[in-house]
Amino acid sequence: MKTAWLIKQGLRLGAKAALYELEPPLRGCAYVVVDTYALADGSGELTKIYKASVTAEVKSWRPLATEYGTDHGAALASLGYEVSA
Repeated sequence: MKTAWLIKQGLRLGAKAALYELEPPLRGCAYVVVDTYALADGSGELTKIYKASVTAEVKSWRPLATEYGTDHGAALASLGYEVSA
């Protein structure tokens, strides 16, 4: 089973950003930042997943996945991972 382990919440990116460790790594990346933010037009929110380092530094601003809504678990599930505490 592919698992995403929550490492840290409330990153500098925003209150809804969190760092996860992926097992197994995805495309050579063991850590991702999942960030949720409101759309500028007020029509809802997006959750994006970015490659990251163990210190939560985003390695690429090109998202691995984008999902409508605020559910980190649903965004990670779109990549085949289940969140574990």
